[in-house]
Amino acid sequence: MIYKPSDNLYEVISNLFQLEICPWDDYYMRMAQSDFLLNRHKKKSSKSYFIRKAPFGGSYAILGGLTAFLRTLRDFRFNDIVCEALKDQNYNEKFIHFLKIHLQRVKVNVYSIPEGGMFFPNEPTITIEGDLISVRIAEGILLKDVNYPSLAMTKWHRVVTSATPGLTLEFARRRAQDPLRTTLYAHLAGVNFSSNSDVRKGANIKIVGTMGHEWIQSFGDEFKAFDKWLECNPDKPVLLVDTIDTLKSGVPNAIKAFKKHRDKIKEADGIPGVRNDSGDLAFITIEERCALDNEGLQEVLIFQTNDLDEYSIQTIREQIFTHATRAGLNPENVLQRIVWACGTNNSL
Repeated sequence: MIYKPSDNLYEVISNLFQLEICPWDDYYMRMAQSDFLLNRHKKKSSKSYFIRKAPFGGSYAILGGLTAFLRTLRDFRFNDIVCEALKDQNYNEKFIHFLKIHLQRVKVNVYSIPEGGMFFPNEPTITIEGDLISVRIAEGILLKDVNYPSLAMTKWHRVVTSATPGLTLEFARRRAQDPLRTTLYAHLAGVNFSSNSDVRKGANIKIVGTMGHEWIQSFGDEFKAFDKWLECNPDKPVLLVDTIDTLKSGVPNAIKAFKKHRDKIKEADGIPGVRNDSGDLAFITIEERCALDNEGLQEVLIFQTNDLDEYSIQTIREQIFTHATRAGLNPENVLQRIVWACGTNNSL
């Protein structure tokens, strides 16, 4: 195992994801074999990657997975293990021999917009060129490496855009079908923090952990639960305030605990926050911001959870912007001190 947080995306991809033995859908390799058997495998060919319809009812997509695709092209070889796998899948021996001895690797030229670039339906985004046999195989690898990352980056880009000027936290590990890729491509889309500890083995992403309701319940006393949490975790000082009653109990106890441990939190470079996981999040946020600011705790952020996506974030933001001034607050200043924590909604 490797534990090497990095900011270099190629290095991140290499550390997080092992090369696959057969990184394609059988559909593509069977066509490549048929081209070989018909002696048409050296014909010059090209393929372009595009989408027919933008995801999530939108008008655009964000390209993800390009670096992963290039890494596979660079590092993948038709070695003994790969060839044994192809033999096991009843591929032709002459075809396997050609792959191992003569082709050795997938050889194509790649032309693409940058990773993270925006593209639109029916617009060529990545083009691969080369001999037909390599283009066939490369297309299978391309779709595997690019489709899901692009979908993930598009969704998280929509979330980040909706959350601006606030910050964002990804905590999809418990529900995501592909948690490492979800976390990585959320980060590449602009998400600030993650709760997925395992991604740190390859990517330099800041990990933020919070408590669950059971932490408070296990103490039977909300202030004591907050107090002990900050005593043990001054570097992770986010308190879940809706276990009993958010505004009557959770926030007053959180304020008391933050004041007690304020110096320790600062020394640990913690990002203090209260976390809301239920209720009318717009109304609660305004009331919390007033209470925290009145107690001199302007640095305490408000973490919003509860199955959020870009649509619910936008609705809550609009409500905050409309009603904050009635409470004597600058709505832009309120929004800047919110962390939108997303990932439990099945659409993310």
